[in-house]
Amino acid sequence: MHRMQQFLYSRPRKMTMLSARLSVLILLLTVFGCPSKHYDSGPDADTDTDVDSELDRTTFEGIELVRIPTGSFTMGAPDDEVGNLGGTETQHVVTLTRDYWIGVTEVTQGQFEALMGYDPSANTACGADCPVETVSWYESAAFGNALSDAAGLASCYDCTGSEAAVVCTVLGNPYECEGYRLPTEAEWEMAARAGTPSALSSGGNIPEFHEEDCGGQLRLSNGTILDDYAVYCGNDQGISEPVASKLPNPWGLHDVHGNVVEWCGDWYERYSDDSVEDPSGPDAGEYRVVRGGAWSSDPLYQRSASRSIGTPAGRDEHAGFRIAHAAPE
Repeated sequence: MHRMQQFLYSRPRKMTMLSARLSVLILLLTVFGCPSKHYDSGPDADTDTDVDSELDRTTFEGIELVRIPTGSFTMGAPDDEVGNLGGTETQHVVTLTRDYWIGVTEVTQGQFEALMGYDPSANTACGADCPVETVSWYESAAFGNALSDAAGLASCYDCTGSEAAVVCTVLGNPYECEGYRLPTEAEWEMAARAGTPSALSSGGNIPEFHEEDCGGQLRLSNGTILDDYAVYCGNDQGISEPVASKLPNPWGLHDVHGNVVEWCGDWYERYSDDSVEDPSGPDAGEYRVVRGGAWSSDPLYQRSASRSIGTPAGRDEHAGFRIAHAAPE
């Protein structure tokens, strides 16, 4: 039987995050111009997994970012993709009309503490190079504002309070804010896929009947090994790992599959099958989008199209974020 909740494990865990499989709502977080490319038509995703060395990179406050060019891609998953539980991953074409920068890794505990003056993480034994976690959507947004302040850029959020008590709201259209912010869900998936239409950015798909396989060394359909790219239930040591411990995707991003799930800027809504341009979710909602798999979640949650949700005040040892911001025009 499929597990409908990303943070329901075969081993007992603290559970506070909520899956986007809305057919079963098990837990609530109470604590808490023209496109230059269509990436799905690029090189053979089953063979071309080398890092694209032509993408620009920059570093600010110790955070390395890669510049993603404008383009179109197919967001979501086909109905027959192994691990797709249906209903929330409807395929549709998305066009992003502005280049953007996105973190090569998840924000680390060391980076967060250096800027914010505290570390909310539960897995502190993992070290400063491990992803910051047990961090709410609000705290993640506040980090973006602090980074914007350091860069002399306009803030993308209106925040009140501090540390775990901070509350933030989005200021206007995220694509028009040049400050640092959480990526939109579309930006996150475009960057995670890196031009690959397959379930994983290594070019492979999960074999049938292996979507919940936590035995380790899971061989994907193209021969790549999931364990080489993701910290997940098949190889986790009961804790997150330092960022970039696994191989990057073709655009040089690490940990888009596994380690910690990542907050995105959008309120959650179900996809339609209509083509869209620069989507950023509804104006209001109850749950924020969470993307990517966690260090002890099943293979099905490591897929590029997998979606989860959480309340913006929710905090969990499996949840962190990576930073993004619009590139100057």
